[in-house]
Amino acid sequence: MKNRKMIVAAIALVSLFVFTGSALAVTHITMGTAGVGGMNYPVGMAMAKIWNANIKDMKAVAIATAGAVQNIDMIRTEDIEVAVCRANEAYRAYNGIEKYKEPHTWLRALTGGVMFDAKQVLALKDSGITSIADFRGKRVAVGPVGSGGELDAREILAAYGLTYDDMTPEYVEASQAVDMMQ
Repeated sequence: MKNRKMIVAAIALVSLFVFTGSALAVTHITMGTAGVGGMNYPVGMAMAKIWNANIKDMKAVAIATAGAVQNIDMIRTEDIEVAVCRANEAYRAYNGIEKYKEPHTWLRALTGGVMFDAKQVLALKDSGITSIADFRGKRVAVGPVGSGGELDAREILAAYGLTYDDMTPEYVEASQAVDMMQ
């Protein structure tokens, strides 16, 4: 009787490892993207889908975030493992430039040069805006705070000698900006 209990216990113990081992081997990856209205969110969703279909024992999930700045912070705090991030912001973080007080030398790139996008500036015909210099005193949609678009807006404005103090920045997605113009 004692041997029988030992055998049952041994089988139960072995079964525990055999049947749970494969579940424990799954690597979970959370990818930060950007707002659902931008292009980084669908890019991240597609990447997660491709990874899940082609990488054994991995479960990737893409989540909406505020964009590059939040993604870098979430990697630092280990809330996410990977992120879609513009190269210029990753460069700033890696080198400890501007808002990054110290170099984030632990950052690594999986790929580079994925996105190259032209910036488009739209204004209503009767707004009086014919150049970026005319943004002074106007409401300007710059993208969600910390998004790649918002960071680009700051750089473009700086090239024209402007800052957010010269206008009223609206931190909205492109689709919301179009709605605001109607």
